[in-house]
Amino acid sequence: MSALTRALALLSLSGALALLSPHAQGQTTTTELMSASISGMSSCTKWTPVGACFWIKCALFKCSVKTSVKVRHYAPDLAVSTFHNVKDHPWKDYGRTVEEGAMSVAEKLVGSLDTAGTRSRETRVDKNTRFRDADAIGHPSAASNGWLSSLPILCPQPAVQAFRPYMLTPLDGLAWRNFVGLEALNFASWIPGLREVGNWPTNTWGNLYPRTGWLVQQHDVKNSALLAQRVGDIVTRSGQAHVYTAVGKNSTTTSNNKRVWLPPELEERKGSTGMWQMQYPKVGSCVVFGDNDAVNLSAFGDNKTSAESGYVWALWRPYRCCQKSGQIFIGSFGD
Repeated sequence: MSALTRALALLSLSGALALLSPHAQGQTTTTELMSASISGMSSCTKWTPVGACFWIKCALFKCSVKTSVKVRHYAPDLAVSTFHNVKDHPWKDYGRTVEEGAMSVAEKLVGSLDTAGTRSRETRVDKNTRFRDADAIGHPSAASNGWLSSLPILCPQPAVQAFRPYMLTPLDGLAWRNFVGLEALNFASWIPGLREVGNWPTNTWGNLYPRTGWLVQQHDVKNSALLAQRVGDIVTRSGQAHVYTAVGKNSTTTSNNKRVWLPPELEERKGSTGMWQMQYPKVGSCVVFGDNDAVNLSAFGDNKTSAESGYVWALWRPYRCCQKSGQIFIGSFGD
């Protein structure tokens, strides 16, 4: 087990213990996040049959080909939070505890850190550029997926574990604060329009790269959405120049007596790879970031601004699966 894995496990345990302890009134709670996911099922799940799977089933000296229905639907894999100060972390009863532990570890590694974006509070400047920390944690709703996925029509979520931290930006301080500019090695950090959240140049919320905590987007909700997209982009890929643990993706596995196709890597403006649901400060429906809201009377996120600049988004990702109907899987059709 790597040192990072052990550290994340300890932080996850400390957060779990916090759930059992009294806590101050906070922005949102684990129970409320689960409730928000339930309320968003109508716009987020998008359950549909897409094809069939074929199996060979043998008994004694006789074998036959069996079929099962292949279905696709979205499930809330990650709770992605963005925040200005760890003390105002929007997920009060779990995320805050985990982030406080991460901040303590990070300060021992790289010195004093301030979630307003500089190494120390004495040198903090915000001006036009904004900085936010963020984290990606296995959504608490995934904890109930075990028994729910026993239903033939629902897929398991083997790509994630509920409450597991996948990325805590204080632990990624050198890269997330751009002290070590490895993100600059990517062409998308230099070429306008190459990786934009929106339709560049006519409409854009901002650039996906460099994937740091710094932005010039002045709408606080869009600022959070851009950072959530950056975090999602990192954790759904392997081998990125950040400190994190990748979630499962682009593979097949067997879980709960079903063959499961894990979701692809997240891509901006492609709902087929994932959708976002605001869960704090308001509970919303699933959307894809980057829509042109200039034609509307109100911009995206209006009347949804958090006084503490803390937000929680659920990343719903698409799963495909079929019930196991034999000993040997021989193929399937349908996307």
